[in-house]
This record gives sequence, structure tokens and C-alpha cells, in this order.
Amino acid sequence: HIVLSCRSFEFHHDLRLASLKPNPVKLSDLRWEDVRQVLLDVGIDPCNWPPEVRQLLSRPQHLNLFVTHLAAGSDVPVFRSYHSMLDAVLRERVLRQPWGATAARTLELLAASMAVEEELWLPVARFQEQQPEMDQLVAADLLAYSSDELRVGFRHQTLFDFLRARAFTARRVRLSQYILERQDALFVRPTLWSTLHYLREADRDGYHREVRTLWLHAELRNHIRYLLIAFLGQVPDPDPVECDWLFPLLPDPHLRWKVIQAVEGNPGWYSKIRARLPELMFGDETAAWHVSWLLRRAFKFSRDSVLDLIEEHWLPYPERDRLVVQTMSALTEWDERSVQMAEIAIRRIADRDASGRALVSVVAKSRPELAPRVIAAELWGALERAEREPAHVPPPPPGDAPDAEKVTYELVHGDAPSRAVETLVSDASRWHDLGTVADTVPQAFVEQVWPWLLHVLTHYHRNDSTHFGHYARDSIFDLPGDQRRQLHMDLASAIERAVHGFASAAPTVFLAFVDRQATSEMLVVHRLLARGMRPIASQHAVRVAQYLLGDARRFALGDHWDEHAETRALISAAVPNMDGDTRLLLEQAVRRWEYIRPMPGEVADDRRHHRKWNRQHRIRLLRAFPPGCLSPEGAKVLREEERALPGTPDRERGIEGGIISSPVPPEQMARASETDLLNLFDELHDGTGWRHPHDFLKGGSVEASRAFGELAKTHQDRVLKLTRRLQPGRHERYAFEARRAISEAADPDFESMTL
Repeated sequence: HIVLSCRSFEFHHDLRLASLKPNPVKLSDLRWEDVRQVLLDVGIDPCNWPPEVRQLLSRPQHLNLFVTHLAAGSDVPVFRSYHSMLDAVLRERVLRQPWGATAARTLELLAASMAVEEELWLPVARFQEQQPEMDQLVAADLLAYSSDELRVGFRHQTLFDFLRARAFTARRVRLSQYILERQDALFVRPTLWSTLHYLREADRDGYHREVRTLWLHAELRNHIRYLLIAFLGQVPDPDPVECDWLFPLLPDPHLRWKVIQAVEGNPGWYSKIRARLPELMFGDETAAWHVSWLLRRAFKFSRDSVLDLIEEHWLPYPERDRLVVQTMSALTEWDERSVQMAEIAIRRIADRDASGRALVSVVAKSRPELAPRVIAAELWGALERAEREPAHVPPPPPGDAPDAEKVTYELVHGDAPSRAVETLVSDASRWHDLGTVADTVPQAFVEQVWPWLLHVLTHYHRNDSTHFGHYARDSIFDLPGDQRRQLHMDLASAIERAVHGFASAAPTVFLAFVDRQATSEMLVVHRLLARGMRPIASQHAVRVAQYLLGDARRFALGDHWDEHAETRALISAAVPNMDGDTRLLLEQAVRRWEYIRPMPGEVADDRRHHRKWNRQHRIRLLRAFPPGCLSPEGAKVLREEERALPGTPDRERGIEGGIISSPVPPEQMARASETDLLNLFDELHDGTGWRHPHDFLKGGSVEASRAFGELAKTHQDRVLKLTRRLQPGRHERYAFEARRAISEAADPDFESMTL
């Protein structure tokens, strides 16, 4: 590896360095405490030194120069810039010495020769007449010999730059003439840069004359003009003449960008150019983009002024929303006003814009509690656009269309009105990083996102049958752990994490929030509340009991596959910490509970199944009571119900795989009596088709008739006898399969096949 040190100017402007494609390492200034210690070590107390001197000496090269040449006494230095400090060094170490005048001329001669030849080291042999002065300047640490003592150069390049600038200031050479004659020379750019610094400080009128000459010259090369723009942009206190040079460039898009790059981050220039920004902000996209770069850097020193400009000239116009968001991403101090502005722009900005998510991170670093407001604004904006998106649905089938066509239409297009919203909610790539904010400020996250959640749930819930005792379900939101759709749940996951964090960090406040949401009719709302109460259930068991007893539908908090998941979790966590009376009240409420309510027109068979299913639901809830927490009577009821309904699963539904086949295979049909087979055919009549009337994992008449056909291949006589007892219109599928199987047999009884 090769390590090169250089100034920022050379790094950005020297083509030789650029051709190396270096990896930059920027060295920072020293901390003042470290500088102060160095000065104390050499016997100088800098406690009362002004900020300008402190900042100047925080640069290692400047500190080294001061300690080497000027560290005498504790008087406050009179210099306020590096050039004035070099002037002081020249006076102290050269001009005030007996040999000073001749040594100064030697320094100027060396600097002029280096400038002409564009070399930083010159042969010693060429300056034999100046050898004594060069030795004295080396001893003064202003010059240095090479290791072989054959060449001589300045101890630091800034000394060379300073002496060249000093010569121009003394008008031994016109700067403008020198630059115009050498526009393509290697040293012309650093010479111009350093000389302008010195000239502006030492002779402002001369500086104006030289720059004006260059600025107005018809044959000035672009790279020199750009360097002048860059120099002007970094002066801390631009005067009217300098403003008159830069401001006329603003209408030109190319030169405007050079000006913006030069002045951005400069408070002095910002105060001068601010009055001209509204015109650019109302300009085309390029002009507005250039202003955005300027405003981003200005946040550091003129925050309120930048917000004023954005609020007045961009925020009223939705087409500027992206610029508002991208500009405000540079803001590091957020408050109520700034977040309100961000909310307006974010809510209107186009979907899937990465700048919105970046802005959330920026706000979270400054004021984490405000970040959820930006998230909520993005959610509302995306929802509003999704709701405006037209649903392209073909006309429904006519009223006399077959049922199959109507069912197919409903399956394919029934969710069309909510499809765009469901896509928004399930977009994992969009909401993948919300969890960090939800974990950091959970209460604020819940308070901001909850109204949006309620809107979605209320407007897109399913109209479930009222004879089931549960809250209204929706077809959009699933919670972590649900089996219906386990992918793309980052938004729901973030909401759940926020609910958990809210409850854990502020249980009392969260329980008050639960009370305010208790009237909600949405299942997902109560499932989230229950999940939030789960971690604090042992400390707030009575409140959990009050919540569960407040509405019987809270005994059915769960997903499609496990309709009591959250209820059972709450019971298991809270019941051990309840007093006996509260525990008994909860147990008795469970034992009385009817999940499936009577429905008009029920037949006896329906009522029988409903009673059985209600008993199974109660079994599941009673099982959630930890051992020893049921009353003796309750424990007895649970034992009796478990014996009466053995094998009741903890979950209502699950996914099972396998082949749907005849409930009675051919081998079992061969052993069955004729009466048993006829009863089977009556139960699985032709109308059952592929479906068993009581068990969806078993086949109907299609599968049973095929099994009967297989039996006919080996038991022709018995099957033929049975077919004579089959009823037309009810058992025709069995007769057909028997006839087909016998006709394919090796020795069919054709005489007996007339059915």
C-alpha cells in the first residue's frame, strides 16, 4: 500500500491524484482539549484565546507551525487566519534577523523558480550564491534539503503557496496575467486558489480587480472559471461585488449547479441567496432539485428559514411532494411543525417511494415518538389510493345461470372490492422495517396506526352468520402464527409487536386503552388486545377476567383454525392468579357458554350436531384452566365430557392429507350383510356425489359405487341379487357400476344382467 497525504483541494482538483483512483481517508481536526494540552506542555496557557484562534490551531499543520515558530509567552495571538500566521512566522524567523532581507529574497526566488518550472524540489547547485541564506532558512525550519542534500524545497507546501501569493500581492506580478498565460499549467490551480485567499485578506480592492479581469476575459478556460466559482462559494462573508459575480449565473442550469455546489453549507452565502430561491423553487424540475441540495445543507444553520421556504413554496403543490420529503430527510432536529409538513407530503406521495421509509428512520433518530406519525401518514395515503383504484369485475352471471357458475364467479371475483387493499397490507417488501419503530416507541406506534387499522377492518370485514358467537372477521388481516396465510405479515407483525411493547412498558395505560376499544365488533382488534394482555395477565388477572366476562364472544378469540387460541392463552396465564370467586365466575361462564346459537328452521339432526359442537368448544376452554384451578364440579364436568366425546382436538380445524376413497372398501362389503349394504347405499345415495354427508375426508356415492363395482367382479351372484332391490333415482350409480364391472368380468352372467 502507498499512503499519500494532501490537502482537500489537491485531492479534488489534481488530475494526477485522480488518475490513481485513491481510497480517501479524511483526517479530522484535533479536539481543542488535546490542542490545549499541547500548548500547556510548551508553557502556553490558551484559556482566554478567542474561538477563531482555537479553530485555526486545531489543524495539526497549523499547530505544528505555531509551536515551532511562535510559541513564546501567553499573549493572545494577533493572527486570525493561516496566512496571517505565516506572515507572523516570516517576520519572526526571517525579516527580524540580521540576514532577513537577503533570506526573504532567496525564499521569493525559490518560490518563483518552482512556480515557473512546476517543481517542488530544485537542484541546490543552481543557487550557490544563496547557499548561506538557504542554510539559515533550513535551520529556521522553513526550507529542507533532500536526504542526499542535492535538492532543496520548502518544509511544507503551504509555505510555497504563501510566498507566491505574497509576491502577487506586492504586485511584482499581476495574478490575472500570470493565470491567463498559464491556464493549462500544472500549478496554476493551487497557485490561484492560495493567492486568492491571501489577496482577499490582504488587499480586497486588488482582489476585486484581479478576479474581475479573469471573470470577464473572453478566453478564460472553464476549469479556471469553475475554480473561481468554487473559491467564491467558500468565502464566509461574501461582499456585494462577489454576489454580482455569482447571482447572474443562476438562470443557467449548468453553471447554477456549479454555484449550488460551491455555496451549499455556507451560512454567509445562504443569507445572500435566500431571496432568490423562491423563483428557482417555482422553476422546472432541475432548478427545484438544485435548490433542494442547497436547502438540505442549510438545515444545520438556518432550520426555520428552510422550513419557511418549503412550507410556502413547495408544500401547497403535490407535484413537489417528493422534493419536500427528500429535502427534509436532511433535517436532524424534528418537532411538531416539521413532522406535520412531512405528514402532508408523505400522505400524497406516490406508492412505494423509498424516500418515505428513509424519512421514518431520520425522524426516529431525532424524535422517535414522532416517527409513527410519518408511518401512519404513509399508510393513510396508500389506503386512499388503493380505495380509489377501480375494481375491474365482469358482470355477474344471470339469475338462471347454473349454481356452479355462480359459485365460481363468487370465488374468483367476490373479493374484488378489497383486493387492492389486501395487496397493500400484504406487501412485505414495503413494510419490512416497521418493527424497529414499533419496538422503540410502541405506545406511540399503536396510537398512530390503530385508527388506520380500525378503518380497514370496519370497511372490509366479512358478514358472518349471526348464529356463531364470535366477532366480525375480515379477509385481509392475519396475525403472526395464523395458518390461513403465514407469509407477508410484516405490517401485522409490527402492529402486534407494538401492542406487546405498549402493554409491557405501560400496563395501566394499556388496560385503559383496552377499555376504550372494548366496544369494537372486529375480531382482529380483540385478538390483538388479548395478545397484549397475555404478558401482563399474571399481574392483572382480575382485569383479564373482567375483560373475558364482559362479552361472551371473547371466549372465541382465535383464527380460522383455532377459534380459541388467544382466549385459552389468557385463561392459562391469568387464572392461577385470580381469587377463588373470580375464578369460579369465569368457569361457570364457560360452562354456560353456547358458541353456536339456535337458528330458525333447524331440523333435529342439525340441533344434535350443534349441541355436540358446543360441548366440544367448552371442553377446549375448560382444558385451558391449569391443573387444580377448576372447581370440583368443573373438574368433574370436564372428565365426564372428555369420556362422552373422546378425541376432541384442541383445535377446531387442521390440514390433513390423503386419498378420498369409499368409506367401505370392497373387502369389507364382501363381509357385510345385505341389509348393511342397502343402509350404506341409502346414506350415500346418488345425491351425495363425491361428498360424504358427515365426513369431508370420506367419499360419497361415487366412491362407494366404484367399490361396489369391484365387489361385482368377484361376487356376481350376490351383487345381482342386491341390484334388484335398488331404487330408481336413488341408487342408479350403484346399478351402473355393477353392470359395468360384470360386463368386464372374465365369465359374465349375461342372462342375469337384465336389470
